[in-house]
Amino acid sequence: MVSRDRDDAVFALVQTAPLDSSLPPRLQLPGLDPERRYRLAALPPGDRPRAMQVTPPVWLTGGGVTLPGSVLGSVGVAVPILAPQQLLLLRATAVG
Repeated sequence: MVSRDRDDAVFALVQTAPLDSSLPPRLQLPGLDPERRYRLAALPPGDRPRAMQVTPPVWLTGGGVTLPGSVLGSVGVAVPILAPQQLLLLRATAVG
């Protein structure tokens, strides 16, 4: 869900069943302003889901990442392989 002014957004990644692949696709975050930069970080209570991999993406364990909205919307970010019935909440907040 992206705010009307595109200053703030919350995205949910939900894993309902086991993943058929050993590498999940990158998560694209549509609706952000491509001209602005966003700080992306996990949002409680969905900030510590049970994962099926030893090492989750560095940006997730390091407290977040700042990227242009154009990158988040088109390229996306790497996400962990979540265990079934898990939720990862992400918040994108415009910076600058």
